[in-house]
Amino acid sequence: MNEDDNLLADRVDTEPAIFRGCSSSELLAMLVFSVLVWLPLSILMAIVLGRPALFLGILAIGLLGTMFFGAGLFYRLKRNRPDHYYIHAFQRALHEHHWHSAPFIWRSGAWDIGRSCL
Repeated sequence: MNEDDNLLADRVDTEPAIFRGCSSSELLAMLVFSVLVWLPLSILMAIVLGRPALFLGILAIGLLGTMFFGAGLFYRLKRNRPDHYYIHAFQRALHEHHWHSAPFIWRSGAWDIGRSCL
């Protein structure tokens, strides 16, 4: 086999997919978000049910479900699209709702350099 046919690790410019099409940084962000959501929910549900120790089970099932189904959602969102597409789509949604200013040009149409041929 020729040396040029091998894929070298120093030439890879994107993170490899680890679980269901998600990279490790995407999984970590998903985990942090799901912990922030499920921790108070599981404590509240355990108190309502009257069994405080049950919050660990609710938390574990919630985290596993969120990671599994969230990774599937990311996989469908990223399919056949360029790298970091979902980040740009999220930034655009924030920009359109006036919650955050995105550093991109969202204009479509003809461009002009402002000079005339005369």
